[in-house]
Amino acid sequence: MRRGWLIAVLATLLAACASPAQRAAENEKRDRAVDTQLQLGAHYLVRGQLDVARQHFERALEIDPNSSPAMDRSALLYWRLRDYKQAETFFQRAIQIDAKNLAAHHNYGAFLCDRGRYDEGIRVLEKAANNLLYPYVADANVNAGVCMLRKPSYPLAEKYFREALRLDQDHSGALLQMAQIYHQRGDMLRARAFIQRYFKPGARLDTPESLLLAYRIETALRDHNAAASYALRLRNRFPEAAEVQRLHAKPSPRRKN
Repeated sequence: MRRGWLIAVLATLLAACASPAQRAAENEKRDRAVDTQLQLGAHYLVRGQLDVARQHFERALEIDPNSSPAMDRSALLYWRLRDYKQAETFFQRAIQIDAKNLAAHHNYGAFLCDRGRYDEGIRVLEKAANNLLYPYVADANVNAGVCMLRKPSYPLAEKYFREALRLDQDHSGALLQMAQIYHQRGDMLRARAFIQRYFKPGARLDTPESLLLAYRIETALRDHNAAASYALRLRNRFPEAAEVQRLHAKPSPRRKN
C-alpha cells in the first residue's frame, strides 16, 4: 500500500517538474486530437449520421472533458435530436467554460430563438453579432434579424440585416431577407434590387423560396419575361417543391411596418 502511494506521489512530482515546453506540447497534441474528433463529428452531423457524430463528440470530451468547442458541437447534435434539455445544458456549459467562445454564443442564441425565447436569444446572439473579431459576425447578425422577424420586431430585424450587409455586401441570407421585407412592404423596385444582387452571376443560389420570391417580384412589376424565366428555373430545378404549386397562388397580404 505504501509503495502504491509512493508511486502516485512520484508521478505527481514528475508531472509538476515537466517543462513549460513539454506541457505546451502535450496540450497541443490534446487539442489536435480533440479537433480531429470534432471535424469528423461535424462531417457526420451534416450528413445526418447522428449516431456516428455522437461517438466522435463523446470521444472529444473523453480526451478533454473541459473542451468548450466539444460541448458546443454536442449541443448542436442534441438540438438536431430534439433533446432540447440536453442541448441547452451543453450550450450553457460551453459558455461557462469559455465565455469568449463566440461560436457557442452564436449557436446558443439561435437555439433560444428557435425555441421561441426571443429576448433571451437576442441577448446571447449579440455577443457574437457585436464582435468584429468573430469570423462569422455577419451570419450572427442575420440570425439575429431572423430572430426579430419571428418575435416580430421588423425595424430591429432590418437593422441586423443591414449590418450584415455592411460587413459583407454579398451575404446571400441578408440579401434574401431584405428582398422579402421590401416585397412585403410593396416596394417592388427595392425588392428587385436586392433579389438581383442575390442572384448575381456565378452565385448559384437557386432555392425554391428565392425563385418564387423573384417570380412574385417581377410579376408585380409586370416584367412577364423575367417572371417566366424564374418560374421556368423553379420548375426545372425543383419540380417536386411545394413552391411550384404556389406559383400562381395569391400572395399573402402585405405587411404594414
